[in-house]
This record gives sequence, C-alpha cells and structure tokens, in this order.
Amino acid sequence: MRFRKMSSFEQHCKECEEKLGDRFEEVHRFLDQFAGKLGYDHRKIFHHKYGVALVRHFFGDEAAKAAELHIKADCGGKVPDTDDWMDAMDFLKSL
Repeated sequence: MRFRKMSSFEQHCKECEEKLGDRFEEVHRFLDQFAGKLGYDHRKIFHHKYGVALVRHFFGDEAAKAAELHIKADCGGKVPDTDDWMDAMDFLKSL
C-alpha cells in the first residue's frame, strides 16, 4: 500500500463540497477522530472498506461516498481492505 501525507480537514471538506455538494464535516471528524492520539496510525482504525461501511451505517449512503473520497486521498488513491493494513504492519515489523 502506498502511503501519502495526510490531507487537512479543510482539504477533505473542500473536495467533498466540490464533488458531492456537501462538506461532510462529521464524516471527516469520524474518520480522523484518533489522529491526535495516534498520528499516522489512526488510519488503521477506519481508513479501509469496513470504515466506509461504518460511515454508511451511521451517516448514510452519500456520507459513505465522502468517506471513500477521504480515504482515497489519504491512502494512495484506493480504499484498502482491512487486511491491507495488517499486511503493511507485518512488513514493517519485519524490518
């Protein structure tokens, strides 16, 4: 998995507003809620397909599209599987 620099909250909101017509601030806060404590590692919690499913459950289908945009911006243009994070972590532990 390719790693990217984190987009800012405002960048995520602006992209959603341009593409979806809404900033979806609550979605970006949900996905990044552990960033302050975990830094980059916060992505392991919700930045994958299961995270999109959780957003759909709590916020609806349009919000899930916002989650996909957010995650793609942070994760190299794709929405990873949960296993992708585990594979990456196993690789890093082996170094």
